[in-house]
Amino acid sequence: MLCLCRQKGGVILLDHSFYETLGLKLRTYRKAKQLTLSDLAKVLNKSLATVGKYEKGEISIDLEVLIDWCRYLEIDIASLLPGTVEKEGSHAARYEKYFMDRLYLYWYKGGERKIHCHVIENDNVSMKSMFYFDVNDQNNFYDADFIYNGHVTYTDASTYFVYYNTAPPFDLLTFCMPFLTKDQYYKIGLISTITFFYQPNAIKTLASKVPITDRDYLVSKLQLTPDEIKNMKQTNFFIV
Repeated sequence: MLCLCRQKGGVILLDHSFYETLGLKLRTYRKAKQLTLSDLAKVLNKSLATVGKYEKGEISIDLEVLIDWCRYLEIDIASLLPGTVEKEGSHAARYEKYFMDRLYLYWYKGGERKIHCHVIENDNVSMKSMFYFDVNDQNNFYDADFIYNGHVTYTDASTYFVYYNTAPPFDLLTFCMPFLTKDQYYKIGLISTITFFYQPNAIKTLASKVPITDRDYLVSKLQLTPDEIKNMKQTNFFIV
């Protein structure tokens, strides 16, 4: 089955690749809520094999099934579909040159000496955004530990992202970064969220247009510098 979705400048054809991506996203939501395929099959009144094919994108999902699926997982169906109505056309035109379809985010956890990777996907029509938290494989980022829904906002100086976790603890996460122009590949920004012990924290984060695999390079960019630490002591602010 193929679906047509009207968008500014023409028509989008939702082909097989769309259903593959849709299935991967639905699988991520299901795993984040710690549900099994059997749980889902019972709710949708479908066989285990059929639900498995849905998640693999091997067969298309009827709208009625998708609605029931989203209700069960408590997710907004719009977050899974391409945007069809532009949000604030004049605003979009003003900042269009800064739009990004995807960003790869990295932070360094000193206690573990580990680089954490996350991926952002943006819909530049609706300004909706999805945050895939803790990705083990950058080529398969839909298999993330958590998935956050949210939106992106552009201002004259920075880009802001606000997200809500779709699974417990249902926390809020924000990310702010300076504009990333077409001739720049990365920027340093700041993520604000909570720890697993529900403590507010802020994290120095590198946002890149492309995946980065050089660990030493990332560590050199993400470790707090002596100047940053000195500035924190002097101002009581965390500025990156």
